[in-house]
Amino acid sequence: MSLPGLVREDCNTLVRQHISFVLSVKSARALQTLEADTAELISAGMTTLNTKLSGFGTSSGGSAEDDKLLARVGELWTFFWDQVLPYVEGVFIPLQTEPILLSLYRPPKATLPDASPATPLAPQPAAGSMPIDVRAIALRAFRDKIIVPIAPRLENRLLTRASIAAAASTTGSANGSS
Repeated sequence: MSLPGLVREDCNTLVRQHISFVLSVKSARALQTLEADTAELISAGMTTLNTKLSGFGTSSGGSAEDDKLLARVGELWTFFWDQVLPYVEGVFIPLQTEPILLSLYRPPKATLPDASPATPLAPQPAAGSMPIDVRAIALRAFRDKIIVPIAPRLENRLLTRASIAAAASTTGSANGSS
C-alpha cells in the first residue's frame, strides 16, 4: 500500500487557505471550527482506509476468517502508523505552527488545589502545547472508524487464542510432570 502522490506543500497551502477563511468568518470559534473540520476530514479518510477490511464481513466468520481479519488489522495499523499518520501530520502542520492560531490558543489555567502555600501549582501544559493535536485526532479516528466496529470480533478471537494458549501450557506442564 502507498499513499497518493499529493504534494504535501500543496496540501499545506490548502490548509493555510482554510485557516484564513475560517478566521475571517468565525474568528471567535476558529480553533474549535478548525479542529472539527480536521476531525471530519480525517474521519472521512478513515472510511477509505476501512475498505481495506472489506470482504471480512461484520459478523464472525469462524476462527480462520477471524485470524485473517486479525492479520489484516495488523497490516492496516502498520500502514497507518508508518505512512498515513506522518503524512497527515505533515499535511496539517499549519494547524500547529501558524502564529495566529498559536496566539488564539489559551492553555488551561493552573489552579491551587488548596490554600496551603506548600502545595505546588497544578501541572501546566508543556511549552510546546499545540492548539490542535492532529496526531490525537487521527489516532481517535483510526480507533473509532477501524477498530470499534470490529472490536467484538477482535476481542473474541484474541480471547480464544489466549484460552487455547493457556490450555496448551497447562496440558504441556501436566504432561511434563508425569
